[in-house]
Amino acid sequence: NVTNLVSGDMIWASGVVLSKTAGGDATLTLTTTDAGDIVFQPGARIESTAGQLAVVLNADGRIDIASSAVFITNGGATRFRAAGNLPPEVETETDQDLTALASDAADSAEESDESGSAEPSIRFAGTIDVSSDDSVGGLVTLEGRDIVLAATARIDATGATGGGDVLVGGDWQGGTNKERRVFDDPDALQQATIVTMDSGALIDASATENGDGGTVV
Repeated sequence: NVTNLVSGDMIWASGVVLSKTAGGDATLTLTTTDAGDIVFQPGARIESTAGQLAVVLNADGRIDIASSAVFITNGGATRFRAAGNLPPEVETETDQDLTALASDAADSAEESDESGSAEPSIRFAGTIDVSSDDSVGGLVTLEGRDIVLAATARIDATGATGGGDVLVGGDWQGGTNKERRVFDDPDALQQATIVTMDSGALIDASATENGDGGTVV
């Protein structure tokens, strides 16, 4: 298992490839602190051809995955979580405090809309492949306040014996539906406020031979 912790932005430049070609299952965790973004430029690539490779991106800022950036995990789970654009936790003790906080939040949102400068917590335009040729497809979760899947986005969670699970912006009905949610814990995933899926973006969690398709939220 490999963990990389960076203070500030983490940039995977165009053409950088990390390839796992031997050994069993493993986990790669990339984490930023101090509001750092995680950016994968076009052509950056993480892949496994031997054992499942779970990939975790945990950004204290934003996550920006460019078109033609690729994650191939050999069925391993992929979890992207971005804290960017999340409001700070504030302890309030009175109704007046709550009113003031709500007013400040509304003013901030209005300024953001007017300037047009707000960026999504996660912008994903690349490819995630957690498919399996002989088993069930893997798990993909994208967590952030607002998430954009660009037209070039591709998420493949297909599996020979059953589709995997793709959760973009939260679990089924925000985790409140006990019968259909993927995680036992209803609060396991951060719920998004806005999820935008551009025309052309593709998510596939089909069973390719036998079994049922997976869950897509």
